Amino acid sequence: MSNNRSSWSKARLTGTLALAAILGFLLFYPLPYFVKTPGSAEALKTRVSVEGSAWQEKGDFLFTTVLQHIKPSILEYAFVRLKEKYTETVPVEQAIGNVSDVDAYNQLTEWMRVDSEASAVMAAYDYLNKPLQVEETGVIIRSFLKDTLASRKLHEGDIVNGIDGKTIRNSEELALQLKNRKPGETVKVQIQRGKKTLEETVTLVKLEDTGGTSRAGIGFYFSPVRKVLPDIPVHFKLDDIGGPSAGLMLTLDIISKLEQKDYTRGLKIAGTGTIDAKGNVGQIGGIRYKLVAASREGAAYFLCPKDVQETDGNQKEAEAFLQSYSTSMKLIPVATLKEAAAFLAELPDQG
Repeated sequence: MSNNRSSWSKARLTGTLALAAILGFLLFYPLPYFVKTPGSAEALKTRVSVEGSAWQEKGDFLFTTVLQHIKPSILEYAFVRLKEKYTETVPVEQAIGNVSDVDAYNQLTEWMRVDSEASAVMAAYDYLNKPLQVEETGVIIRSFLKDTLASRKLHEGDIVNGIDGKTIRNSEELALQLKNRKPGETVKVQIQRGKKTLEETVTLVKLEDTGGTSRAGIGFYFSPVRKVLPDIPVHFKLDDIGGPSAGLMLTLDIISKLEQKDYTRGLKIAGTGTIDAKGNVGQIGGIRYKLVAASREGAAYFLCPKDVQETDGNQKEAEAFLQSYSTSMKLIPVATLKEAAAFLAELPDQG
């Protein structure tokens, strides 16, 4: 009798352990994918403010997002696919492109969002013909050349602000500090990585210029890091999102608040698109998911990047998607900030 009880107890323990192992695998094993679904269409009223002013639009400017489930567990993946009709599963390597890993990708997209805030202020001030002070504070690494040695120490999204203790604020100062160096020499690179200030020793490599000459360099592609100093400070609360695609909607909201002119006309105006300092609207990713998010939030209009170049596709994709998606929301393609503002200015006031 005791032997039977002992065997039964061992079998129950084995079964329990096996069940726990299976459950743990389903809950915690990360799949090598990004799963994209419609995110939110959220009002900018609580996200953007102009110092010293409590004025708000009667309607809402909605910025739209794509929700990315990064390396979801098997159960999370199954739940998302069951819950959401509109999904896309993308291998991690494809989703992050030329970026080395997910951490660097997140760091880079966070900077893109910060830079889009600066671009939005610059575009708004340009539209309003207001003077604006802009400072350069470094260069950010976007990607590395194939044969560089720097990628062993530096990451995409690192902000380079010094070489051997000399301040680097822009590409000219970077080139000046490397001008008389030779391939194989080392330099100490001062960087900002997220909230950390670091210094890394990097070996220079030979870079070939288009004119047939060569020089020593670190071997990365970069963008300028800019700090805007408007006469009326603009504050953003967008730390939970990444990427530059809210630029257009941020700019419209800033203009509306600075002019205290209600461009929403009492409506929900959604949209997406990058913005540059001169108000040009650029292409973005995941537009169909943003359309779904905006429609679900009851947006009356959706401003999307107009296809200007042959390689552009946001407008075509949006128009094709809306042919089979039932919504009363109207699509408005725009190529510039001025086009977007002009369209909104012609809308009837909803009171």
